[in-house]
Amino acid sequence: MDSLPDSDSIQKFSPIADEVIEERGLRIKGILGDKQRGLVAAIPIIFSGIPYGYCQSHYLKNRAEPVADAFDAMKVKLRKKVREFVEGFNSVRAQRRNRWRPNSHQINYIEGKRKRIRSP
Repeated sequence: MDSLPDSDSIQKFSPIADEVIEERGLRIKGILGDKQRGLVAAIPIIFSGIPYGYCQSHYLKNRAEPVADAFDAMKVKLRKKVREFVEGFNSVRAQRRNRWRPNSHQINYIEGKRKRIRSP
């Protein structure tokens, strides 16, 4: 193991081991855990010869957290970009709506010219 267990770890987990082994009469074939520092360090002393494994649920959760955090950060950036795009699109739309339009006098003038051009 990387580190030696402190006496608190052994005192904390030793009664649990005694209860499981002696009072319940169970035979331990292996131990799964979440790599809790005290437990990892104390297991070889308390349960000598019994293999220790990392719980797959904890393993997957620990692997998924950075991916989920990156996904959340990406969603925030994407929302910001979409908002910027929509705001830009809306401002262009507003500019096109507010562009020059002929007033009624200009329309009458233009229509009069059209009539003169079309008539023989």
